[in-house]
Order: sequence, then C-alpha cells, then structure tokens
Amino acid sequence: ILKLLAKKPEQRYRSADDLRADLRRFLDGQTTLAEEEFGRPATPAPATPDAAATVVNPQVTASSPPTTTMPAATMPAESTEPDIDDDPPQRTGLFVALTVILLIGLGALGFWLVSSLNDEGGTTGEEIAVVDTVRMTKDDAIAALTQQGFNPQVQPEASDIVPVDTVIRQSPEANTKLAKGRDVVIFVSTGPEAVAVPPVANLPEAAATDALTSAGFTVRVATVESDTVEEGFAVETDPPAGEMAPKESEVELRVSAGAGAAVIPTVTGKTVEAATAALTSAGFEVGETTTEASAVVPENMVVRTDPVGSAPKKSRVNLIVSSGTEKVKVPAVKGQREDEATTLLSKNFQVAKEPKALSPGDANIGRVIEIDPPAGTTVDAGSAVTITVGVAGSSPTTTSTPSSSTTSTTTTSP
Repeated sequence: ILKLLAKKPEQRYRSADDLRADLRRFLDGQTTLAEEEFGRPATPAPATPDAAATVVNPQVTASSPPTTTMPAATMPAESTEPDIDDDPPQRTGLFVALTVILLIGLGALGFWLVSSLNDEGGTTGEEIAVVDTVRMTKDDAIAALTQQGFNPQVQPEASDIVPVDTVIRQSPEANTKLAKGRDVVIFVSTGPEAVAVPPVANLPEAAATDALTSAGFTVRVATVESDTVEEGFAVETDPPAGEMAPKESEVELRVSAGAGAAVIPTVTGKTVEAATAALTSAGFEVGETTTEASAVVPENMVVRTDPVGSAPKKSRVNLIVSSGTEKVKVPAVKGQREDEATTLLSKNFQVAKEPKALSPGDANIGRVIEIDPPAGTTVDAGSAVTITVGVAGSSPTTTSTPSSSTTSTTTTSP
C-alpha cells in the first residue's frame, strides 16, 4: 500500500503487471518488492534536549552585586512549560479516521486484485511458452491459442504479401512465457490495402487502362453496346468508380462497341413519311430514297428497305419506293421458233398460244406467225400476249403459257 501511495513516481509500480507479480509473490510467501523497498528499519533520530528540564544558573558569590532572579516563564528560550498545539484535538482524530478508511479501501482493492487472478477464466500462476501462430490460418491460430489456455484477440491488418485470413504476426511473440488466461493478439491479413477505383468514363481505352494500372489494379477489357458513348471509349468499370477495392485486384473496363443492333421495322406499303417515322423511332437514320417498278405495291408506296432484317442502331436505312407497274415493249418474235419466242416473252408477259393449221410442208409450221399486241407496243409488265403458231393439219388448238412459268394449257376442238 505504501508503494501504491508513494509520492515519487519512480517508487510506485510501473504497471498493473508489476502489481500482479508482487501480489503473487505475497501469496507464494516470497519477499515482495514493496517489502524490500519500504520494509527497512528507520534510522534513529538524534536526541533533543528535554524542553521541561530546569536550567540551573551558577551560584552567586558574596562579592557579587545583588541580582534579581526573573521567573522562567518570562524567558521563552529557557521555558520549562511544554509547547501548546494550536490545532484542536478533534482534527487529529478526523485525520486518523480518514487514514483508516483509506487503508481499508486499499486493502479491499488488493483483495479484489488477488481474487481476480484466481477467478475462473482468469490467469493462473503457471506460465507457458506461447505457440507460434504466424502463417497459420485465423481459425487454426485461434484453436491453437485456446488449447494452450490463452485468450486470442484478432486484429485485422492489410498485407500485400500474406494471404487473406492468415496470421501476419502476433503479440507477444512466439515462445514468450505467459500465464494462462492472458490475451494474445494475432494480426490477421485482410489482403492488400484497399484503394478507390478512379473514374475513367468517356476516356479512350488506352488512357482508361493506364489510369487503372497506375492506381494498382489489373485490368480486364470487355466490350459493351452503348447508344451514348463513342466506340472505343470507356463506358464504366466494375467495381464502379469511387468504390474501394484491394490493390492488385482485377477491375473490368467496359469499352463501347458502338450502338447495338436493332430490328428494322417492316414498312412495305407505307407512305414515305410513315416509313421514315417508324425507322427513326426504332433508332435508325433514313438514307436514300429510290424507286423501282412493282406490280404489287401501288405507286409512291414503300416497296422495301435496304438493308432488311436488323442493323446497328443509328445506322442508315434506305427506302425503295414503288414507281407503279413496269411498262415494257412487246418484242418482235414473228418468224421465231415457238420455243424461242415463248422463252423471251415469258420474262415480262403472260404468254398465250393460238395454233393455225397450215398446209403440210409449209415453212412456218412450228414458228410464230402473229403476235398480239403487235411488236413494239408498250404495255404493263405481266400483261397477256398471244402468239399464233403454225401447225400442220386441219385441227386447230389453243395453248396458254403464263409468264415465267412452265405450266401450259391446251384446248382441242371436237
């Protein structure tokens, strides 16, 4: 207790561990540090004259002049009366009472410290070497320390070298003698230090890659469709910009591949204005508008688009508009063999054949004698054309051949 209350800091216990160690020495019957320092016998103080002693003056002879002896009470230096204490007696009693209370409190504190050392789960007097947990996994290190009777404490710490959830170091170090129940701190790796992912959106791919590499990341490039970012420029990263990620971890850099493909709407039979609105709404630009004849689509209506199917968004789509039914001239086939004339006419017309009987041996047998409409007439493509073909004999027949078709119909009169 005297050591705890010492006025000079160097005379007190330096730490709680020193106090516990001294208490253990006391319990084991050994000499404590406090006893060694404060238990020496005090050096006796030099004796002082008794204040109550009477001072005897030398005897006066007859030849001396008569003297008068003054009362001792009038001479403070030679007074035989004891000193009177100025403090009231009751203050001394109060001081003693406070001292006793303080000593009782310190005694209770010491008792509590001793008891805490022997409580269940607390430390014991037995000291053992702390196991080496460095490079162990966190779970293995906790198990090893617990088995020894220590209380493992986990402290996370970043490391560029030690794998995640592996012990980097410990305190106290391995093989340190320590009482059971004491704390042992293990510093467990959380992996490389985390840094913020830099913003790289709208940078060229090369510049974005350099920025991420300089921040300590490895980069994996992926292409994505984008309607807003130009092809070859960074769209975003994963993890996103500003998010914390471990150094040397992989960051996916997403680079624009341009606008994605979209289905071209069907606009056949629509007006040019309606077709343009449909294409624009689908994300396309309308390119050139050209015309072509169509026997099916009315004049000035859209026949088709170019291209058809699908195309990249924002690409140009051309419109082909009907100019109406195609006009063609009837070719001159008179005098040609029937098969030759039929092949030529079938490209643009529906061909009908009308036989005409000729005398045996006539040079026009098997050849075109007449054509209706006449050669050189302008007509709609796909309209009917009738050819008259010379045949031998007196039995006339009529044959119809459709345009671009091998099907024919023959009528024989009874």
